[in-house]
Amino acid sequence: MTRHGAGPFDRSAVAARGARAALAVLVASVAAYPAFGAARLLPEPRRFVPSEGRLVLREGDRIAVTSGDDADRFAAELLRDEIRRAGSVNAAIVSGSSGAIVLSRDPKAAELGEEGYRLTVDPRGARATASTAAGLYYAVQTLRQLVEPQGIGAITVEDAPALRWRGVHDDLSRGPLPTLETLERRIRTAAELKLNVYFLYFETSFTYRAQPLMAPPGGALDSSDVAELVHFASGHHVVLVPEQQTTAHLEGVLRLERYQRLAAVRHGSSITPGNETDAFVASMVDELAPLFPGPWLHLGGDEAAPMRKGGSRAQQAAVGHDSLFVGHLRRLAAQARRYGKRTIVWGDAVVEHPGWASRLPADLAIASWCYDALDDYSRWIHPFTAAKLELFVCPGALNWNRVFPDLDVALPNIRDFVSQGRLSGATGAVTCVWADNGDAPFDLCWYALAAGAPAAWQSAPLDTTRLHDAFDWALLR
Repeated sequence: MTRHGAGPFDRSAVAARGARAALAVLVASVAAYPAFGAARLLPEPRRFVPSEGRLVLREGDRIAVTSGDDADRFAAELLRDEIRRAGSVNAAIVSGSSGAIVLSRDPKAAELGEEGYRLTVDPRGARATASTAAGLYYAVQTLRQLVEPQGIGAITVEDAPALRWRGVHDDLSRGPLPTLETLERRIRTAAELKLNVYFLYFETSFTYRAQPLMAPPGGALDSSDVAELVHFASGHHVVLVPEQQTTAHLEGVLRLERYQRLAAVRHGSSITPGNETDAFVASMVDELAPLFPGPWLHLGGDEAAPMRKGGSRAQQAAVGHDSLFVGHLRRLAAQARRYGKRTIVWGDAVVEHPGWASRLPADLAIASWCYDALDDYSRWIHPFTAAKLELFVCPGALNWNRVFPDLDVALPNIRDFVSQGRLSGATGAVTCVWADNGDAPFDLCWYALAAGAPAAWQSAPLDTTRLHDAFDWALLR
């Protein structure tokens, strides 16, 4: 893959655009929030108490790391770099428990969960504690947002996420394929917002050895690209999940003569379930599963109505459409299970046929999508929670088929769908970015993606006023 220079969220690039502009933003920020940055925290911590005073940062201050874990030292390096950018102060990273800032593992913090942390800042120093590397990483992300040229405002924080999985869905199959550097920047920015899962959507954008005709040369990720992305994401405590379409949206594959026998309709977009399709899916799972160490494989399954046509009709006449489709989903789950993975599929077919939910395998997880601003999302939630299936609620950035996202729809969709899902037992929330027609720039979606972060992390519904106040500081300082 080709690579190019820094993108819009590389803060060194932002600074290089002009010291005067950067200074103007800084002065405006300090004037708007004279006390300290608590009003600009995104996501907002579960509990925080600001107090008087601040920790003044000085040249040569030490950031002490009590564990010998490389992950904790990496978090310390992120904090050191933030301090340098904010006030031109160089801090040293040391091992031990003595420093102006101490990053510490504490088994007692386990009561806050795997990603929880505690943070205290006063004029004498700052201390972050967590029971895991992920928790300490998130403590550092909060500290980074609190760093200002004058120092760090005094505060006490106790924090943990409301949902286990909090993420971004990135369409890599329409429009230009992002470079690795671009994808890494997106992953890093998502992690700064305490998002921990990132879906990579493939139709024909992964190079399969067993299916060499699927991907256009130079327009797809390969196994070495994935290895680099997985390594990068794991350092930021982000789980990468491949999403390979295996049911519909396969027009780029089915237009090829070699794959015509799999198509429900000649040159269509959906497959006909059967042994040949199962072998086709298995060939992709065999390559994807070993590359992605996380627990999930997303195998698509949305908008599969064309399956009812063409070559599937005879099967439907014999077993019924419900048995045909449910059987296909059950076989998808079995494909991933061979590698100790769990399958995620889109939920729209089951939303249309709620009775199917009880027939799905217990280890299948559902990504239920709805991109409308509604008062009630129970139709997209309750069939799955009633069947005790693990559920990801998936609102949308509303960026497709337009240049800039429709935030008037996206923000209430994110706020209410995620809130209702969380209260009903969903374990994850993923904000979807789609690139239909290839004309929707991803970087214009960060306001919607930033809305998804507090919606999934916080135990209260998204407050769009606080999002507005926090966004520019949290992402751009």
